[in-house]
Amino acid sequence: PFLELALAGRADLLVTGDRDLLGVESSFACPIVTAADLLLRLASAQEP
Repeated sequence: PFLELALAGRADLLVTGDRDLLGVESSFACPIVTAADLLLRLASAQEP
């Protein structure tokens, strides 16, 4: 249900610590990242 909800809501990405979800990222429609990965993405997006 969680992944279906993300698809229905057109999520840009999913943030999780669940290793099972992180393992299916390559077959899912949007990136599935850890909180640490999200922080790195946000920091790099703010760099000039």
